[in-house]
Amino acid sequence: MDSTQHLVHGAGLGLRRPFLSQLVETPPNDVDFYEVAPENWITIGGKFGKQFRAMTERFDFVCHGLSLSIGSTDPLDEKFVRDVKQFMAEHQMKFYSEHLSYCSKEGHLYDLMPIPFTSEAVSHVATRIKRVQDILEQKIAIENVSYYAAPGQEMAEIEFFNAVVEEADCDVLIDINNIYVNSVNHNYDAEAFLRAMPAHRIAYAHIAGHYVEAEDFLVDTHGAEIIDPVWKLLGKAYELYGVFPTLLERDFNIPAIPDKSDRRVDFKSKQAEFAAYIRDPQNNPVPADVKEQRMAMYRELFFNNIEGFLSGNFPVLRKILDDQQWFALTQDFFSKHPSQSPYFSQIPEEFLDYLQNERDCSEDLPFILELAHYEWVEMALSIAKEAVVPYNPDLDNLLNQHIAISPLAWPLAYQYPVQKIAPAFLPLKAPEQPTFLIVYRNREDDVNFIEITPITYRLLEIIQEHEKPLAENCLKQVARESNHPDPELIVSGGLQILKELAEKTIITLV
Repeated sequence: MDSTQHLVHGAGLGLRRPFLSQLVETPPNDVDFYEVAPENWITIGGKFGKQFRAMTERFDFVCHGLSLSIGSTDPLDEKFVRDVKQFMAEHQMKFYSEHLSYCSKEGHLYDLMPIPFTSEAVSHVATRIKRVQDILEQKIAIENVSYYAAPGQEMAEIEFFNAVVEEADCDVLIDINNIYVNSVNHNYDAEAFLRAMPAHRIAYAHIAGHYVEAEDFLVDTHGAEIIDPVWKLLGKAYELYGVFPTLLERDFNIPAIPDKSDRRVDFKSKQAEFAAYIRDPQNNPVPADVKEQRMAMYRELFFNNIEGFLSGNFPVLRKILDDQQWFALTQDFFSKHPSQSPYFSQIPEEFLDYLQNERDCSEDLPFILELAHYEWVEMALSIAKEAVVPYNPDLDNLLNQHIAISPLAWPLAYQYPVQKIAPAFLPLKAPEQPTFLIVYRNREDDVNFIEITPITYRLLEIIQEHEKPLAENCLKQVARESNHPDPELIVSGGLQILKELAEKTIITLV
């Protein structure tokens, strides 16, 4: 690809949520474009969604996928591809790339697994890439990935990579650090690999740091300083192919697939064996043609990835369990629950599904499910795409107004006082009175909760049960159901509550 044809130019940076606020306020002058994983942003609204929109309106962006699972034998998730297409259009993204790997086998594992380097895999992956390009109506780039094992290998990595991109007629995202890491781990010449890359297909490049596990075993963590040999390899790439757009990454990656129709079952079984061991190494053997040390590294990377997502989204649950309990819970989820969503922000919802339907809870603290649900609600509301309805200050005639509950306000009822649970407060028996809450997102996009009375909770239920009800009718129904000797007192008191809720945009006028 000639330098004048590159869709982005200069130096890029992988955008991560922890430093989004800082970038919005003081973007660095030496960054020309940004890269995002669409899986991390498609479902995001609220404060983060607004900050992200502010960035995409100011700077060039490209998409770098994590969950397409282009090498999987599971059906291609075409809905996800269309979601990506819409996301790119909404934010005027210039380009889409993906890893030459797979991350799903009867459920998502949220990290990258190697696919065997075989001629059958070449055809399989190329066909899927072509379909993605047809849906997106543009070429995509495929990245050479780091890998620590090559199950069922019949071809050299570079031979496999070049065959895939040639048959698919796609572009290349060249990862310099991955070439170096693989050259050490698999004992080949990094510069020779670089020289064999299809120069005319290079769209842009990644560069990153890695972790030294042993002298002959590097792990592509994207968390360390870039070492001199990697910088020199990038310089050699510029010397060979001219200067192309190059992006600094902060993460870690992985690669590639069997041959002949009579071996098709073996191709699928290789992927199934690999995924099964990663999910549950206690009950599944190490794949026969993979070193145990390399498999253990994959297992550790995948497990730590899932554990990090869960501990970040369920901080109270993590605090009340000791390490043994927490890691056992995480492992049980990882091994039993085949997650179906490609979106990382929906992992907490998958965890809730597991707790409710697959978890043997006989020895768990009795409030675990309710606590997890409460923590999930806080996260879900914080990133929900719905906008807070503007506040209407004219509440004098509220009684005769049609009302609704904001989609960003959720009335909740729990057996346990989940908002109070902490290491110092672990109730083993549910109190006689349930806990009623409203969790809501305010005008500043902060999530808050209010503890409410049973009557207020019932009032909110009544509002939800009807489409655009009159406030007066809702209050009168509460008065009738309460059998209060002075119904007007209930109506007047309820009206004041509705005004307070409207001021917080929990109740809206419709």
